[in-house]
Amino acid sequence: MYINYPEKHLKRFLFSILAIFSLSLQAQNTYEFLRVDISPRAAALAGSFTAGSGDVNVIHYNPAAIGQLEGSPFSANFVKHLLDINFFGVAYSRNFEGIGRFAAAVRYANYGTFTEADEFGNKGGTYGVNELALTAGVLRVWHLTWDFNTTFHPS
Repeated sequence: MYINYPEKHLKRFLFSILAIFSLSLQAQNTYEFLRVDISPRAAALAGSFTAGSGDVNVIHYNPAAIGQLEGSPFSANFVKHLLDINFFGVAYSRNFEGIGRFAAAVRYANYGTFTEADEFGNKGGTYGVNELALTAGVLRVWHLTWDFNTTFHPS
């Protein structure tokens, strides 16, 4: 019996490459709506807002920067995106003496209304798609040189 080893290895290699590419093509990212800049300031900076300061919307990009906020800032943002896609965000921060600075934010995405149909084109009704993300964080200063930040982001 004759076995051509180079051909056998070539088939394995090609099958492996095909399997890797087919798996990566099927992958979908979850919570892509978190990448949309709902803050006008962050959108003007093309999303590079991680080092931003003085804006309560920084909690969406870098929760550790809430220590640079002053007072009790509040922000509400609305973005009318393509077609019927709408984004809404609210952020608030407040300093509590002896505890630290608290910040919370909500992001909401509404993708509009879709018509339900089967494979033959028979309409069965309509449905809507929405996404929601909550973020909360607390920052506490210790000895004026150390900041401790805890952020909760259920998805």
